[in-house]
Amino acid sequence: EVVNQRMLRDQVAKRIEVTTKALQEAEQQHKELERRLRQYPQLEEPDIAKLLAPLESAIEAQKARIEQVQATINSLVIRAPIRGTICAIYCWPGQQVRRGDPILTLAAQHGRYIVAYVRQDQRLAPQVDMPVEVRPRLPASRPLLTRVERVGPQVEPVPLHHCRDPKTPEWGLPVRIALPTGFMGRPGELLDVTFTQTGGSGE
Repeated sequence: EVVNQRMLRDQVAKRIEVTTKALQEAEQQHKELERRLRQYPQLEEPDIAKLLAPLESAIEAQKARIEQVQATINSLVIRAPIRGTICAIYCWPGQQVRRGDPILTLAAQHGRYIVAYVRQDQRLAPQVDMPVEVRPRLPASRPLLTRVERVGPQVEPVPLHHCRDPKTPEWGLPVRIALPTGFMGRPGELLDVTFTQTGGSGE
């Protein structure tokens, strides 16, 4: 039994010796690693903003190009100011046009205002907000009350279908008249117009 105890003691002592030696080696390695680590320069965290700056600049440049292309596309789209029916087409896709060239003729579904021409022989001086009676040229139609919206700055040639005699040119002062409430006149329709304040009339 004493021999067994001695053998067990020797084994434990040997294990302690091996473990101690391994611990010393580990401590030496740890110190060596610390020494090597101190030799390396201190690393700075990369400046993300500086790294991303070229990419952000490229993105902004592409956005600007996209906006420019979109503006060009929008400038190529022609939007009609009113709803209506196309009566005539003067240009087709692929043709080159200049600013002011007619593209098509659009007939509005409903008129937006009335234009009357006051001839010089009518001796009438229309003014803005002057009361006006408008009567459609239909059987049993009644006069509709409205007012003058605008008076033209100069005398102009009267359109042919407004002339009392199409063979005789006429000149008149254009007067813009508001559409009477509830009246849905058709573009180009002739109406009888009476300026009620002075008792004169114009068509």
